[in-house]
Amino acid sequence: MGTKIFAFPVRGRRWCFSALVPDVPTGKYSSVVTLSQLWERLQSLPQVTDRAELIESFATAKMHKNWSELGAQPIGSFGHRMHSFGQSLLNRLPAEEQFLKTVPKDTPKVELVFPSSLNPRLVRRRLRYLAHRGSLYHQKLLYGSISLLPFSVLFGILPGPNVFLFWNLFRAHAHWRALQGSTRLKMLLTEGETEASTAEIDEAPRNSLQNISWVFSPSKELEVLAKPADVMAGIIQPSTVSAISKTFNLNSEEVLRWIASK
Repeated sequence: MGTKIFAFPVRGRRWCFSALVPDVPTGKYSSVVTLSQLWERLQSLPQVTDRAELIESFATAKMHKNWSELGAQPIGSFGHRMHSFGQSLLNRLPAEEQFLKTVPKDTPKVELVFPSSLNPRLVRRRLRYLAHRGSLYHQKLLYGSISLLPFSVLFGILPGPNVFLFWNLFRAHAHWRALQGSTRLKMLLTEGETEASTAEIDEAPRNSLQNISWVFSPSKELEVLAKPADVMAGIIQPSTVSAISKTFNLNSEEVLRWIASK
């Protein structure tokens, strides 16, 4: 199954891109919860890629568990204050990064859903540019985060948890996930583009402008909800965001982040 991506203007020339990933069965590594189980499974996996996927799954599960426990501590405690501070940093992360992280690295195709009044070629071009820019940006920051890991380890000599190492590891993982999503998205949206000339594409019907790796789905319902006149005037209302999110099962906070970002 592919990934459905919703694209629509939210403020002037600012667009929102939100990925709706289909539900998948529980991960094959979900039973690995201890270090001893991790070591046993690593010994049984011959492929390096499978081992890397296992380590990522284990580390991500542990990170989410520890983060939830930190937020559940009593209000006013050191742990709760650290969680609140970290959450404020997370809320400042770019909307583009959050979007690219949600694109599965192995998704076979993408379905582009957009207001029916928009040009499909414009939608694909803007999304492909976002993926191209994201791949360059997150590759550079991934290398930067990795290079800072040795220095982050040195902060372990200080009393208390090594927050610097934790944050650096989290950002390295986030950049890696965003890089994977952007690389996959750029590859899917580029496939087959040279099969037809520009003139042939311009003259083709809208619904026929599709490839095995990407499919266009113009939506009249989204056209009604995301009123182009209101968007261009910069007066999109929270009620509109709520209606779009509820209708298409999107995360309203992610949509609002696109609106608030510069």
